[in-house]
Amino acid sequence: MRKVNKVTKNGLSHTKGDTFLFEVTTNEAFSEGSTLKFTVAKNEDETPVILNNYSLSNNTFSVSLSETDEKKLDIGIYVFKMTVLNLSGQIITQASGELEIKWGA
Repeated sequence: MRKVNKVTKNGLSHTKGDTFLFEVTTNEAFSEGSTLKFTVAKNEDETPVILNNYSLSNNTFSVSLSETDEKKLDIGIYVFKMTVLNLSGQIITQASGELEIKWGA
């Protein structure tokens, strides 16, 4: 069974063992070549546990984690940040929140 993350009032919730996947879309037109940088850390002052880049496809970024990445996430609360960069590397927009990793059945 494929499950995806849940959006919460503080960010995202993920159950270990489920597929880590969500899509980022916008009403704004991002230019081809835009990149979404997805960063996860224990807190905003620590070195990221995960730092992945995703390419734009049909004005949507599909954010997923490999099994290797997911194994880096223990049960608990993390912070995440999503940064969209244009082809020149300039920041277009950012969003952040909490990522709660829950114990799976």
